[in-house]
Parts: sequence; structure tokens; C-alpha cells
Amino acid sequence: MKSDRAQLEWMMKHQQPLHVQVPQGPGRPVSASVGTRDMIREAQEKAMLDRRRHDAMKREARWKGKEYDALRMKEAKEERNRKFTADVIQREAHRQAMSEKQVQMTNKAKRAVSASIRNKEASREQQGRNKEVMRMEALTQRRSKRAELQTQRNQEIEAARTRRQEMKEQQNNDRSQRHSSTLAEQRQQQVARDEQMRNAQIQRINQYHQKEAFNQEKKDLRIAVHSQKLQEYRSQQGQERVISGDLGSIFTQKISVLSTPTCGGTPLR
Repeated sequence: MKSDRAQLEWMMKHQQPLHVQVPQGPGRPVSASVGTRDMIREAQEKAMLDRRRHDAMKREARWKGKEYDALRMKEAKEERNRKFTADVIQREAHRQAMSEKQVQMTNKAKRAVSASIRNKEASREQQGRNKEVMRMEALTQRRSKRAELQTQRNQEIEAARTRRQEMKEQQNNDRSQRHSSTLAEQRQQQVARDEQMRNAQIQRINQYHQKEAFNQEKKDLRIAVHSQKLQEYRSQQGQERVISGDLGSIFTQKISVLSTPTCGGTPLR
């Protein structure tokens, strides 16, 4: 597509009349209108050309205004670019200066750090040597103390072994004495039990003999009483024949009672 300016220049160079169709009135031949001058059409064409010229001038002025504005914008942009470039150059120079200063400060700090590191390394090496000396001394002391502790421990072990042996012997002696005392006590108790058993047996035998003697005395007494009663009975036999039956039963009961052995008045079974 052509721009407005190019289109305007083309129209100015190639101006063409407007083709206005003239109506043909009834009863008027076409030849009557050919070759004649039409004033209305010329006026219209002139007005059209004036309007186009005016429009072209306005477009030209507007175009020139746009070119002026574009030029001003371009100059302003170039000015901004120059200022930006200057600022960039200034900032770069400042940055370069600051970078160099930072590098100097960094180098100085590095040298200080290197010196501090060397000093620390030297101090650390000295401390390491001192620690090694102290470690060797401590190791020697620990070895000596360990030897002393071992000797003391051996002595304590030997003393404990001796005490255990003495305690074992003492316990054996005490156990032997307790066993001997227990045996003696058991023998005494056995002797006492045997003595008690003998005394009880003798007492039972004596009681048995006493009871036998008592029973024999009772038996002799019953026999004597029976003999006496029998004699009395025989002397009175003639007088008591009437009640012989009763007396016989009574006599029989008495004889059975007297013939039963007793102990202290109680019949023995």
C-alpha cells in the first residue's frame, strides 16, 4: 500500500477530470451534447480539484508536522542515548576505579590474612610441639602411675588372697568346732534320752511289780474271805436249808464278785 504522501504526489501528477454522466433529456439527441462546454461540470471539477489540493496541503502540513515531531523525538532519543552512554561510561569508570580499589583492598586483606595465617600456623606448630611434649610427659606419668597402681593392686590382691585363706581356715575351724559341739550335744541328748527311757522302763517295771503285789494281796484276801465265808456257810447249812435256793444264788453271786480281780476297788477286765 502507498503512503498518503506518495498517493498525493501521484494524484497531483496524474490529474483526470471527473466523468459526470449527463442525463439525456427526452427529445435531445446525443450529438447535441458532444463538443459543447458544460459549465456546471467544469465548476464541479474545479471545486473537486480545489478540495483535493486543500486536502493535499493539509496532509503535507500534517506530514511535515509528523516529520518534525519524529525529528525532535529522534534528537531527544539521541540525546538520551548520549546521556545514557555518558552515564554508562561514567559508571563504568567509577566501577573500574572501585574495582581497582577493591582489588587493592582485597590484595591488602589477602596479605594480612596470609600473614595472620602464617602467624597462626607458626603458633599452631608451636602449640603442637608443646602439646607433644606435654603428651610425652603425661604418658610417662601415666605409665609410672599405672606401674604403681599395678604394684598396689598386686599387693591388694595378695592381701585379699591371704585374708580369704585365713577366713577360710577360720571358717573351717569354726565349722569343725560347731560340728564337734553339735555331735557332743547330740551325744548328750542321746544319753539323756536313753537315761529317760531306762528310767521310764524301770518305773513301768516297778509299777507293774507293785500292781502284781497289790493284785496278789487282793487275791489272797479274797481267798481268805472266801474260806471264812465257806466255813460260816457250812456251820449254818442246817439252819438255812429253807432258803437254800436263795442263799445259793446269793452265794454264787458273791463268789463271782469276789473271784473277779480288782484294782483299787474297780473290777479288772
